[in-house]
Amino acid sequence: VRNSLVLLLLSLLPSTGLAQMISPALSPIVHGDRSITFALQAPEADSVKVTTKL
Repeated sequence: VRNSLVLLLLSLLPSTGLAQMISPALSPIVHGDRSITFALQAPEADSVKVTTKL
């Protein structure tokens, strides 16, 4: 039983690492002039696009 638990935990490691590589946008910052700043980390990005439904 212990070996099965160890194998199960080890099998979850690669998927956890992959999920952490994709960084979601941080909470938006709303300024006094009603403009919004989104902070995100995308060092390899050529461009960034934000869309919304109002």
